[in-house]
Amino acid sequence: MQYARWLLIAAGAVTAVGLAAPVHADNTDTVFLDELDRAGIEYADAQDAVSIGKDVCDYLAAGRPVNTVVRALKMRNHHLSMHNAAQFVAISAQTYCPAQLPAGGISG
Repeated sequence: MQYARWLLIAAGAVTAVGLAAPVHADNTDTVFLDELDRAGIEYADAQDAVSIGKDVCDYLAAGRPVNTVVRALKMRNHHLSMHNAAQFVAISAQTYCPAQLPAGGISG
């Protein structure tokens, strides 16, 4: 996956108000979306949010620093606070790739 592609998708995926249930979500995806909802993180399209959540893991696995991933998400989603961007990355990692979480966790 290309980093630029992820940033462009991120711009639209976490921007609008509302919670739309994905058509073919598995249980893990449902847990992820439920956690975003509980955190108050809004997104336009549930499937895009899930895709970006999984992409977060790819970037963490590739060795990108957590703070770089958080800043990239924030830069493409100006309405997100740094705290919410960090929460999105943390929820993504906790849900899809807990082994990628740094020892001290992710904070925003």
